[in-house]
Amino acid sequence: MPIDLERKKDMGYRHIVFDIDGTLTDTDFAVLSSLRDLIERHQGRTLVLADLYFVKGIPGTVAFERLGFARAEFDALMREWEDGMRARNDTIRVYAGVPALLQALHDAGVGLGIATSKTRDQYEKDFCRFDIARFFPVSVTCDETDDPKPGAGPLRAYMEKTGAAPEEMLYVGDSVYDAMTAQAAGVDFALAMWGTTMPEVAAKYRPDTPLDLLAAAR
Repeated sequence: MPIDLERKKDMGYRHIVFDIDGTLTDTDFAVLSSLRDLIERHQGRTLVLADLYFVKGIPGTVAFERLGFARAEFDALMREWEDGMRARNDTIRVYAGVPALLQALHDAGVGLGIATSKTRDQYEKDFCRFDIARFFPVSVTCDETDDPKPGAGPLRAYMEKTGAAPEEMLYVGDSVYDAMTAQAAGVDFALAMWGTTMPEVAAKYRPDTPLDLLAAAR
């Protein structure tokens, strides 16, 4: 899809902040299949991937709690889950259109950021290997706020780092937890229809493809 060079010069939001999984990168199989296998090993339960959609967009520790694991197991389980995901790295890809979207926003002078439920270690090991990481001078991970998603903490931390006001910002994500984070922070929300497994989530914008977001950002 060609980019309208005149349109991209006039963006309505000064800052656009992104979730990662299901928004910038397609990680569903790696994340969910490794968790499914972990649950089968430790709990003897056999689940399908759709049973685990609820974990998308929340910190791993919250997911473990909801799955009934003991808090004392969380650290070991997280390492095991990460190992399983990284063994499936070859299944993870950047969504088509995302690099062009980020380049257009960058060229238009829009501030770009990340607000994720990944830890800083996960962010650096799992996301920074992709070339698109260079577009994000500011990132906030779940271990850098006392109020992680679905709380407002990640977006408020972005505001503190950049001086951005809520009305200047758009948050782009794929889950109900992302929508809740945006609402809690008083920030507009765009649901990434290209990656969501929750198409019913309320959002101000519902772009079907990454480049459709350019129209919303005007």
